[in-house]
Amino acid sequence: MKKIVILTALWCTCISLWVLFWFSEKKNSKPARLILKTEAAGENSSSARDVQKSNLASDTEKNSTGDADTDNEHSDTGNNEECININTSDTERLCLLPGVGPGLAEKIVTFRQQNGTFKGEDDLLKVKGIGTAKLGQFQSRICF
Repeated sequence: MKKIVILTALWCTCISLWVLFWFSEKKNSKPARLILKTEAAGENSSSARDVQKSNLASDTEKNSTGDADTDNEHSDTGNNEECININTSDTERLCLLPGVGPGLAEKIVTFRQQNGTFKGEDDLLKVKGIGTAKLGQFQSRICF
């Protein structure tokens, strides 16, 4: 009798987990992107820190070689956080911005490739998925 109860409970648990997985799969269509977005958004995660360090190191190398474009990568934002250049950053780096996941980062890069560099914040509002509220989340962390 105990075996039947245990097997029934196990079976119900498995079915419940399968249903939850199936619905989350339909809702998010790509759960791996959700995981990546969560890791990239959390600045305390080791992978996000590693990406930030490697990007900072590459910026330092560019500055030491006298690359003129790197002067525009950092602007006076009023804080000590690193400025992320919307016109030169790849999708991985754009994901470090608050509120920007892999999907939106890809839209930014695609828009930039099709329409040229962003001149200002008004150009960013033309990207599908970026409104004034979304722009406000990362406005202080970007430069052009």
